[in-house]
Amino acid sequence: LILLAKKHPAMRFYGVDASTEMLKTADANVRASGLDGRVVVATALAQDFDGGMQFGLTKPFDRLIFSYALSIMD
Repeated sequence: LILLAKKHPAMRFYGVDASTEMLKTADANVRASGLDGRVVVATALAQDFDGGMQFGLTKPFDRLIFSYALSIMD
């Protein structure tokens, strides 16, 4: 998300993970990069995800990237 936010400065990015420990690390990295206003992370399971609930959004996302799927492809 940090790389994408740097490449696309006019966009906002949202990330979810089931692991609060992974999100602690991600949040620290986001803050260290200075992108905490444009990159937001929250705890959620994919099957229970609701952008309005996790992030207070009223509109649907324009794009979704499922990075775990990308990481297991060979």
